[in-house]
Amino acid sequence: MPMSEAVQFFTKEVVKELNKTIVVLDTETTGFSQYTDRIIEFGAIKLVNGREVDSMSVLMNPQMPIPSSSSSVHGIVDSMVADKPTEQYYAPKIAEFLKGADLIVGHNVAFDIRFLEQMFIRNGLSFNYKYLDTLKFAKKIFKYAPNHKLTTLAEYLNIEIKDVHRALADVETTVWVLRYLAYQVMKY
Repeated sequence: MPMSEAVQFFTKEVVKELNKTIVVLDTETTGFSQYTDRIIEFGAIKLVNGREVDSMSVLMNPQMPIPSSSSSVHGIVDSMVADKPTEQYYAPKIAEFLKGADLIVGHNVAFDIRFLEQMFIRNGLSFNYKYLDTLKFAKKIFKYAPNHKLTTLAEYLNIEIKDVHRALADVETTVWVLRYLAYQVMKY
């Protein structure tokens, strides 16, 4: 089964691809294993020619308790997802949202990709996209940032943060980080 492929180098040609259809996304999960844990929040913004054309933000019932260690990171607790639809409902809707994307972008996005791939497999869907990890390239381009966590980069780049560790808010921040990265690549 073909799997998604990471962009290895952030070049001027890749920046030009950002003018196509890209989806910047983030997930919040019950834990770290794409096999035993589940997505509980999916957030995404679709950009065409650099402009936002659509967004998606959903909470989903993982059909398992959310560990307190996970809730302490993103603030999502069992009662917030108890009456939400499950991944069986949302997987096709997320697949439809991603349809036509030339590139998926996220901060430490390989984590999200692994979870999405497994969710799609469980639901009989295919997930095969080229993706760009802003974390990987921020480490190379913003070498002097105190660290490369999304919140630290936002502060370093003077990006306003709305709601840390919630999917759509993290996506909005990632869009700005991506723009700063693209600007740096095009400068030289």
